[in-house]
Amino acid sequence: MNKQEALNKIEELKRYIEKLDHNNEQWKPKEGEQVYSIDMINHIYPLIFRDNYDEALLAVNNCFPTREAAVQELLRRKAAAKKWLPEIGDKYWIWNISDNTVEEFTWNGWSAEFAYYWLGLVCKTDEEARAKRKEFRDAFKLPIK
Repeated sequence: MNKQEALNKIEELKRYIEKLDHNNEQWKPKEGEQVYSIDMINHIYPLIFRDNYDEALLAVNNCFPTREAAVQELLRRKAAAKKWLPEIGDKYWIWNISDNTVEEFTWNGWSAEFAYYWLGLVCKTDEEARAKRKEFRDAFKLPIK
């Protein structure tokens, strides 16, 4: 595969992912419906959707109608994660979904940090985190801060 073919394949995959994202935005499970989620160590597991409890999974794109859809998201996350993984002591920034702010942290390798990482929220720069915040804020129609 030459460079142009690889770039064409990347564009094709981007369109496919956008289509998946668009489909996921429209889908909301019913109370009691079986759905799938991805945990911090990349295991896909089934669960029964409960409106008042599992809404957070929907908000961070971690609730899927089928195992296959969860596998596709896991593959997307793994591809995105290959960009940069902080080393112990590195500075990083995240978009904090709970209060819609961007915060700076020092990487310690804690499991909670990996959760943010696999969700695609860990950024190498403040600017990257702010761009991600805008992307999610617009997608979820969150208030501007």
